[in-house]
Amino acid sequence: MDRYEHCMVEFYWTHPGGADAASFKPGFSVFHSDGRVESREGSNPELTALLNALGAEGWRVATASTAANWILWTLERKLG
Repeated sequence: MDRYEHCMVEFYWTHPGGADAASFKPGFSVFHSDGRVESREGSNPELTALLNALGAEGWRVATASTAANWILWTLERKLG
């Protein structure tokens, strides 16, 4: 049986409700399976570079959810 590990990438491209629109900068966070969280500022070019780097490490998008100004990808890769 194949075993997988998972991570998530969350991206806000406009300010979420309650955030100051004037100071908001697009950004994304990577939630790793070991509990680490990496947060970065950036939009489509930076996010594309991140997804390309993760793909080179064997990650692939398994699911995606979106609403208004937000998207969440679940990525997976085979262990071992």
